[in-house]
Amino acid sequence: LESITEGGEIGDLTLAFVSMSEQLDKTMISLKNAARDWEETFDSVSDAIFLLDSKARILRLNRSAAEMLHLTYTEAIGHRIQDLIEGSLLMDGRPLEMKRLETGKMVTVWLSGTMPEMVFEMTMTPVYGKSKIAIASVLVVKDVTDRVRSEEESSRLQNQLQKAQKM
Repeated sequence: LESITEGGEIGDLTLAFVSMSEQLDKTMISLKNAARDWEETFDSVSDAIFLLDSKARILRLNRSAAEMLHLTYTEAIGHRIQDLIEGSLLMDGRPLEMKRLETGKMVTVWLSGTMPEMVFEMTMTPVYGKSKIAIASVLVVKDVTDRVRSEEESSRLQNQLQKAQKM
């Protein structure tokens, strides 16, 4: 390689290719580090996060989402989210429908199949492509079970206090 790079047009081209190859190696290492950092950050979020395609199939999920579903990443990929949270009820007792989530507004959901029952706030946000058409959705699921139980207990205690004050 040294004899080729000593001069002339071929040598100049060889040096340029070697330089580009080294720069490409540095760029690849940087991209791998960025991907690792993003994955670690995504997995450190305590809320369950799902990236869904236009048919509500799971494309990606974070560690919290996999743990919530009691599935591995690989097992969850490709499943329709409604199949995995089927049987969930809204706080008013109505069944959860995907249309309710697709509004982008927060929906509070009882997951009644879990033991003990758990309560989640779910928000689905569309991801728009260049044509400004929704191509995917991000579903964020926050466990609010403790907060709801505390509010129920507070309400119960307030009712007891009011009854005691009436006596």
